[in-house]
Amino acid sequence: MTTQIIATIGKTFNHKSINAMFIAGANIFRYNFSHGNHKDALRLKSILNYTQFKNCKLIGDIAGPEVRLYNYNSNICIKKNNTLKIFSKETITDDIKINISLKDFSPISKQVILSDGLINAEIVEYNKTSFTLKFFNLYQVKLKPNAHIAFPGSDYPLEFLNDKDINDIRFCQYNQFDYIALSFVKSSSDILRVKELLNNSKISLIAKFELPQSIKSIDEIIKVADAFFIARGDLGNECGMLNIPYLQDLITQKCHTAGKPVFLATQILESMIKNPNPTRAELIDIAYAIKNKISALTLSGETSYGKYPIQAITLLKDMINQYQT
Repeated sequence: MTTQIIATIGKTFNHKSINAMFIAGANIFRYNFSHGNHKDALRLKSILNYTQFKNCKLIGDIAGPEVRLYNYNSNICIKKNNTLKIFSKETITDDIKINISLKDFSPISKQVILSDGLINAEIVEYNKTSFTLKFFNLYQVKLKPNAHIAFPGSDYPLEFLNDKDINDIRFCQYNQFDYIALSFVKSSSDILRVKELLNNSKISLIAKFELPQSIKSIDEIIKVADAFFIARGDLGNECGMLNIPYLQDLITQKCHTAGKPVFLATQILESMIKNPNPTRAELIDIAYAIKNKISALTLSGETSYGKYPIQAITLLKDMINQYQT
């Protein structure tokens, strides 16, 4: 089967831009509910209902139990050796908070990763109401609003689905999305819960491998889900960057053995968010994935807000044509 191209859709799109991506080679479109809303998702679905896109598929990506920081303005700049105190969600304060209760959480190490790996820190003080981080990033980095934070290897005290997630899932079902992608899956029971919620709908469920718990339950998860994302961003944050090559191979081979699709995501053509040409390392990564029969390659920032979305899709298409066996 030919490797497919998944294009993530950002805040700015129209029929013309979707058609340009389709002509370039994208045949699966991904809408991320972590950053989007129902109004824009419905607009995307209405565009894809045109006859020219009849063979395209649409993924609704559910946010899931993300651990995030909040209660701060967007001008916090993180410098090397700076410290920052963060409070538990139930604490009454105007200071920065985390969306979990520290009373129920014990990180397994001092290591902390923020903003998709851009910021590295360690815990220098921790109690059941707050913790203090010391930062080690070499350059000054602005902390994005609602920044994602990871405590590698830890188990987070968050419900798998909150009210927003359930509402987004029902929206995807009602509007006949082809796939629903489930984030931060820990076990097969998470998948089965969504299947029950959907009342055995024909919509396909994609499990994202991101957490160490999902790797421990990999065989059970593969049995019950329909397709899978190797989400290398969170997978690296939560399981260790040096483990990504091994885990990518492990997940890919197990999915192949089960005869189920497996999609590769994160930093496929990261350099092309700002530059018209890829790095040599990206080309090698892509060629290896294609030759290893990955079912689809996922463009995220490259197509959702990057400067060269069509060039990125075209490059992937050319690589698939050259290296598909």
